[in-house]
Amino acid sequence: MRKLLNVIIMYLALSGHTFGQTYLPLTDNMAIASNSTIKIISGNYSFADSAADGVIQILNKQNIVIDGDSVYVDGTDTLGYMILIDSSSNIILKNFEAVKGYFYAVCIRNSSNITINNNVFSNNKVDSIGWIWIKDGAALAHGGGVFIDKSSSINLYDNTMQYQNDGIALYYCDNITIYDNNLSWNTGFGIRMFYTDTCYVHHNNCSYTERINDPSDCAALLMYVSNNNIIEYNDLTYSGDGVFLTNYLDNAPSNNYIAYNDCSYSPHNAIEATFANGNIFKHNICNYSNYGFWLGFSYNTLVDSNEISHNSGLDADGGGGIAIERGYNNVFTNNTIKNNSNGIKLFERNQIPPYNNTSHDYLIENNIFYGNRNALRSDATLRLTATNNTFTNNWNAVDISGTSGHDSIYNNTFNNTAAFYIENLSDSDIYAKNNTFAGDQSLIECKIYDKTDDPLKGEVDWSPYNSSSVGFQLNPPADMTENPSVWDAYYFVEDATPIVITWDSVDKITGNESLFISTKAGFDVILHYFPDNNEIAMWDVADTGKISFWMKIKITDPTNTIGVQEAFVRIGNSCGSYYQYSNTAPVNVLNPAINNWTLFEIPLQGDANWARTIVGSPSFSAISYIEVNVDVWQWGYDMWIDSLNISYNYQSSILDPIDLDKYLLLQNIPNPFSDKTLIGFHIPAKEFVKLRILDSSGREVTTLVSEELSAGYHEVEFTSTQLASGVYYYQLETKHVRRTKELIILK
Repeated sequence: MRKLLNVIIMYLALSGHTFGQTYLPLTDNMAIASNSTIKIISGNYSFADSAADGVIQILNKQNIVIDGDSVYVDGTDTLGYMILIDSSSNIILKNFEAVKGYFYAVCIRNSSNITINNNVFSNNKVDSIGWIWIKDGAALAHGGGVFIDKSSSINLYDNTMQYQNDGIALYYCDNITIYDNNLSWNTGFGIRMFYTDTCYVHHNNCSYTERINDPSDCAALLMYVSNNNIIEYNDLTYSGDGVFLTNYLDNAPSNNYIAYNDCSYSPHNAIEATFANGNIFKHNICNYSNYGFWLGFSYNTLVDSNEISHNSGLDADGGGGIAIERGYNNVFTNNTIKNNSNGIKLFERNQIPPYNNTSHDYLIENNIFYGNRNALRSDATLRLTATNNTFTNNWNAVDISGTSGHDSIYNNTFNNTAAFYIENLSDSDIYAKNNTFAGDQSLIECKIYDKTDDPLKGEVDWSPYNSSSVGFQLNPPADMTENPSVWDAYYFVEDATPIVITWDSVDKITGNESLFISTKAGFDVILHYFPDNNEIAMWDVADTGKISFWMKIKITDPTNTIGVQEAFVRIGNSCGSYYQYSNTAPVNVLNPAINNWTLFEIPLQGDANWARTIVGSPSFSAISYIEVNVDVWQWGYDMWIDSLNISYNYQSSILDPIDLDKYLLLQNIPNPFSDKTLIGFHIPAKEFVKLRILDSSGREVTTLVSEELSAGYHEVEFTSTQLASGVYYYQLETKHVRRTKELIILK
């Protein structure tokens, strides 16, 4: 009986049939009949298809399975198709080991219920130079893995389609499911969707969709007038755009749901959605790109719970986290927006008919803004509402400019900010009540810019408010490059290259570690120092002092034969004013540090190597930060900084240095106080003395003493009748020393 069964199996195999499956060699113009299950006989095949009629032809057929296990096919001239399906349904293509050298490996038109799984359709039509027009329809398709036109209900999964123009190209399709495919390293689009709706695209790798010319014309995922799609859990990194979505000149609601995708390291934009209505973006990672989100002319958009960090660029807008030109009715909520050049930027610029709408009606709520150069910028935008956001360690927190109106900034928390909490550069008033600000009233007033600073500007109505307790760092640390100092970088990314800031415990000069910075961009990397524990620096230094630091630079790009191009060091106060020391030598003064630890000293008065410029009205008695900029243009570098400090550097021919300790400024008694307090001090010799009261922003409130005093102990009564409750400072200044202490008024 067993012998008879073996004979039957052998007969079926030799006759080309095994339980309904037909074994056939691949032939040119191979027409497949309906109701066929075909296993292509394994082997290497080579068939050109210059007529573009398909090596395998499935035309007006149904119920077909084609298995290409261990089958390798080369089209040789990147013309035509290996498989052409037209006006057919219920088709399965599976297991092809490799199909290459065609215009598209598979072309599907006017068909439905197709399954394509576990195939390798790579190395078909490819070019990497020249602009890609996203408006090109099916007749101008660019070539790649699978082309689908006017078809529906198609599943593509577990396929590999790489090293060609498009991985998968969809035109006028609907109900397509694409998942678990490797569509990386293509040069046009990982997935191109052209007027394609109600698709589910998830868990695909579309990364490294790159192009030699301007990368802004390629994308991991293109959605051109494609609506009601779900896009989830895809790797869309290292591509020109992660997502490029537009509904230009189409008024249909987009209503796409785009969530849990990683779109980072895109030299153009992580996600670009323009002229689009009703899209939802949730839980995406949009880091290290020119823009995290570029949403020009979009409206009714929700951007919720995304990670948006380290975005910046070389374009005129400077890049940033989220930017919308002439958008309206958009909501940004629960996002983490960190270390971008601009956190959120809303503005009007161009009119692109018929899109002549103004910028208006934004809700920005429950976001975390940390370490951005400008956290929230609104220009010529009406009815902006920002509430329940947290702003920490930004250069500017909120900046309102242009013709604005009816803006509300309330119930937010403002922690340490280098310049302004709220800067009103518009002519409109801003409602800004019930915010929590770090510092007392005088510091808050300094960090809110409005009509009190420029009568041509609008008012910021910020009372009532809450004042959070905050510590003040009264003296610059002896070494600001020691952990736990906080350093962030405001910078331009350029081609989505991240910057690393960390500590190096091995390569150092003094202390436990040096500060280490690595960047492949190298263009305007601005390092900014903050004290630990959210303290606010309030350093009292003297213009006779100096900034000193050790530095070593390694140029990591061998094409850089020049070294450092530009550099500056900047120290400033809490309210937007600063001193900047810029290199003016013919050869940059930092170049001796290339491959060598080198000591640099910058007199606070400036010198021939470091020209000093003054912006605003800074004061050496109230310095709140230091910044270091090293610019090698586009080449990139590694850099170490150690033992950075600001020294007082007082010089005296009268006193021995040890006598400086005899200048004493005692703590006022009582402290805190409501009305009067006594301030005592001791000077070791007769000389001219100033004793001043300063507010928490370093501005002088009153002068208690300004005269020559005899040596010895002196005591002065200070009456606070005209001052509000808060933190203030009293400062003793002579020819040789400057001493500062804190006092607190409680009424």
